Amino acid sequence: SQATGTGATLDFDTKWTPAFSTKASLVDQRTSIHDVLPTPLNAEVNAWGATVAATYIAQVDQFRLNAGRSISPSGGGGMYDVDTLQFQYDRKLSARLSFMGALLGLRANALTANIAGNDHKYAETIVEMKWMMSPTWYVQGGYQYAWQKYQSNLTSAVNNRIYIEFGYKGLGQQR
Repeated sequence: SQATGTGATLDFDTKWTPAFSTKASLVDQRTSIHDVLPTPLNAEVNAWGATVAATYIAQVDQFRLNAGRSISPSGGGGMYDVDTLQFQYDRKLSARLSFMGALLGLRANALTANIAGNDHKYAETIVEMKWMMSPTWYVQGGYQYAWQKYQSNLTSAVNNRIYIEFGYKGLGQQR
């Protein structure tokens, strides 16, 4: 297959205060797709996207919000527009103990005929705790719940995950 795309992106990055910043992006894209297998496809796709991100960092808390529409290629030689909404909350409970909670929602819509019917929805939630045993060694554990639904399949997939991880994280660059 062969795809040729042209487009433009306009980004706005703003730091309103030392604690609060935002980013916004607008995207316009035109793509020509020529595919032979598994079925012939010659398509012109005009797609757009717009995203916004906001971050608030306090002394012990951090809030992040990302929302918008992006353009994504598929493994099947087509394109999707993907609507996402993500929220994440981080909190330092002590010098060594931290908490993270996140919610993610995603909806992908096929833009080309060769992947029609592969639209899908996805949602995930994560709750996690991390304890630094030393400046470099940590233990981390949490729970994740994921749900996925494809338009072409009447059933949905659900996954629950409970995990514990032991790891090493370097100190970073020393000045």
